[in-house]
Amino acid sequence: MRIRGRQLLPYAMADRMTRSGTAGDAAARETGKAARAVYQRLIARWAAEDKAARRMSMVDYVTRYAKHFDLPL
Repeated sequence: MRIRGRQLLPYAMADRMTRSGTAGDAAARETGKAARAVYQRLIARWAAEDKAARRMSMVDYVTRYAKHFDLPL
């Protein structure tokens, strides 16, 4: 999870900071759009890998985690 997080976080932040490529100057918008595409592609790949390896989905993981720990707001 740490490795995936390190790979995903910069793209997720660029996506969010440019509002999925709709905010900022032209260069920022293009970067945001590209970041969103990479972000979504990585998530889809990892979800497929997890399913093939019969690992718990992230939705199930977060649901289980939230029962024991407060999620950050």
